[in-house]
Amino acid sequence: QAFRDMSTIQKELVKQILQANVHSFAVMEEIIQNELPDKEANDLIQKIHDFLVNHYKKSSLKKDALRFLKYVKEKGYKLCLCTNNATDIIHQILEDKQMTSFFDFVVTSQQVQKSKPDPQMYQVAMEKVGLKPSDCIIFEDSESGVLAAEHASVPVVLVSNNDALIKDHVNMMIKDYADERLYKEF
Repeated sequence: QAFRDMSTIQKELVKQILQANVHSFAVMEEIIQNELPDKEANDLIQKIHDFLVNHYKKSSLKKDALRFLKYVKEKGYKLCLCTNNATDIIHQILEDKQMTSFFDFVVTSQQVQKSKPDPQMYQVAMEKVGLKPSDCIIFEDSESGVLAAEHASVPVVLVSNNDALIKDHVNMMIKDYADERLYKEF
């Protein structure tokens, strides 16, 4: 539906962004703002924003995600969320999925100069909660996130059903949070 409501120039720009494999909301926003007049750029960004909010509302969490968050929080771990998504979208998702209380700090692509695969957002999060890379573990579901974790020198658990993702850069690979290894490891 959102795609049908776009002008031809907006559709072409969205196709270019998708073909360029842009995974950061902030980078996407910048491209759109550089390519379109203000009103049309803001309109397209809002359409994408609304589409993403609707998509995430309909999406379910990985199996036992809330159970694992509760488990590690009760054990005293500090939890940060680092995402290439937009700040207001992620806060809405956290609220809708009843996850807000689990996270000590949230970093989005709109809050840093460089998004994943650059490690900057992980570095900002670690600084904010006062931890060194050796004191952390990153759970990631994307290739750009795994690379960012590697560049931040932090061990990474890949949460994915896709065996094709870069397995050689991860310390553990799980399909969901029901994996009992998590409860033995942490």
